[in-house]
Amino acid sequence: MRRFVSVIAAALLLLVAAGTIKTAELKPPPSSPKLLALGKRIYGQQCAACHGPQGRGDGEAAYLLYPKPRNFVAANYRLVSTWDRIPTEQVKPPKSPAPDGSGGEGVIQLPKAPPFDAAAKARALELYKDACASCHGATGKGDGTQEQTDEEGFPTRPRDLTAGVFKGSPEPAQLYRRIVAGIPGSPMPMSDWAYGEDAWHLVNYVRALSSDRQRERVEMKKFEIVATRVKELPDHPDSGIWRLAPRVNLHLMPLWWRSDRPEEVTVRAVHDGKEIAFLLMWHDETHDHTAMRPQDFRDAVAVEFSLTRNPPFFAMGEKGK
Repeated sequence: MRRFVSVIAAALLLLVAAGTIKTAELKPPPSSPKLLALGKRIYGQQCAACHGPQGRGDGEAAYLLYPKPRNFVAANYRLVSTWDRIPTEQVKPPKSPAPDGSGGEGVIQLPKAPPFDAAAKARALELYKDACASCHGATGKGDGTQEQTDEEGFPTRPRDLTAGVFKGSPEPAQLYRRIVAGIPGSPMPMSDWAYGEDAWHLVNYVRALSSDRQRERVEMKKFEIVATRVKELPDHPDSGIWRLAPRVNLHLMPLWWRSDRPEEVTVRAVHDGKEIAFLLMWHDETHDHTAMRPQDFRDAVAVEFSLTRNPPFFAMGEKGK
């Protein structure tokens, strides 16, 4: 079903979607009081609403989220690249493990990737069925039969590998370390037994469940939405005036994770010199039940406007701002 919403505001503004940059290869600067103070300020603005002021996963918006926000105080970092799952600045020099995967130290060093030929695909499917399908499902859609809870006993769910959305980067080197080191605090176990060619086979198989185009489509990028000048603002979503404005497709990332969800919203904007109007369109085949809980959002849209260089919290705004 196609849903239409138009929004009118009294200011001319560019609307942007939240964006990210690839940081896998960036070397972090050394810690300093100035950097810690800056981090604390950014955390208070962008992170505390979900993760809590002390990082315990108990922020004001935590009850709205699924899976539950991370408890940083527990120090079980989700995205790890070391054998002992600690930050890279604390590790020993790298040491390759024994053939059975034991005894590795430091940052996980990647062996040379083998070709993903027919024999490798057969081996990957065998490994996946044996070690992954019970959680991620036979076809990788996250619909396995094994019950999923995190380290604190809260319900969670395995990733739908066909959607192209991963914990961390979808780059092969990063996926290799996710598979070998696991994801601490989650049901994703360490698979040191796969170190070597088997882990590469699984990486190639998992990436083949989606595509480069799908993975690129779901990246949270920044876009400019430019409002087109018109003589008169449209008063209906079916007005032909909207065709004068270019459309921009924005990817949606849910706060309450689910597979049956709208993935994109298309936005158009026009203005008459005094007011601006937005048309937002998305496809949603789910039935809109009456919302009983705050996290059961009905079909609607919220647009955040800010004239500051440092806008309010991107998910539902901030009090007083």
